[in-house]
Amino acid sequence: VPTHCGPGTQEVTVAFSDFAGPFPPAGWTVANTSSGCTPPGLPDWTNTNPGLRANFTGGLGAFAIADSDRCGSGSILPTTLDTPVLDLTGLTDPLVHYATDYSDIATAQADNDTAVLELSTDGGATFTPVLTWDEDHFGPLSIDQAIPAAAGDNDVIVRWHYVNGTCDWWWEVDDAMVIACEPIPVPSISMSKTVGLTAGVCGVDETLTVPFGTPVTYCYTVTNTGGVTLNFHTVVDDQLGTVLDNFVLALAPASSYFFTVDDVPLTTTTTNNATWTASETSPSSTNCSFPALAIPDGNPTGVNDVMVVAASGTLTDLEVSLDVTHTWV
Repeated sequence: VPTHCGPGTQEVTVAFSDFAGPFPPAGWTVANTSSGCTPPGLPDWTNTNPGLRANFTGGLGAFAIADSDRCGSGSILPTTLDTPVLDLTGLTDPLVHYATDYSDIATAQADNDTAVLELSTDGGATFTPVLTWDEDHFGPLSIDQAIPAAAGDNDVIVRWHYVNGTCDWWWEVDDAMVIACEPIPVPSISMSKTVGLTAGVCGVDETLTVPFGTPVTYCYTVTNTGGVTLNFHTVVDDQLGTVLDNFVLALAPASSYFFTVDDVPLTTTTTNNATWTASETSPSSTNCSFPALAIPDGNPTGVNDVMVVAASGTLTDLEVSLDVTHTWV
């Protein structure tokens, strides 16, 4: 499904089923008020395909079908297929996507079958039609039906309602999903720097007056104010230099962390500033070695060079390049 979300948002799948496993899928429900359906027909939505139909939806493998024709003459097949109760809090632009094939034997009859896509925003107490068919819609067919009333709601159910199937062919549904748009998480942090007199303890003051030579403790506190977990941290103090260097810490959104630099003697009036840089992935680094080794001819042992990288963290990518110059004589 091509994304339908605008700038600053990304698509999220709230519910999905390809109906290939146990039926109904976990959390989904089926119900019917059918009558007169004779075996091998089934009076409900099913994925056992009692009429041995092909998957005309454009999907692959198993699919959901309400097959009133297989129930036989004189039967009535009203049946519903419901998603679980869905929480769309904070989500915008919801829509229902599914592949389908609807074969309608006749139209505009009072007791004739119709295919109705319905929406509930009160947990199933009431349903409102959002798409109604009383004519053939043959597959392969892909449907994208907007359901704007569901945006931000936490009691949403989507229902495929096969109404009054009176030996009137079938309705197939496959790859059904409810999708919506969520804000793309943005990384951001806030930092505070305080000074105190007790080692290992965050002071509460931003300024402090003490006699010259008094050892003080600087405390650096960061809070993740964004929506992304930040895993690598560097702190540079314009007086003390780099006090954290690519430090590995999984700082989740809304969480905080502090550390102290203890016993810093003050021998003059000091004003210092610090910068805390945090990232989701480790900044790349380049390490080089220039051994200028001679490669002996005819020696299977070859030569070797050892390069020690003084860094901590998780290695995610490694690229090695070798520059060799060979002079023929």
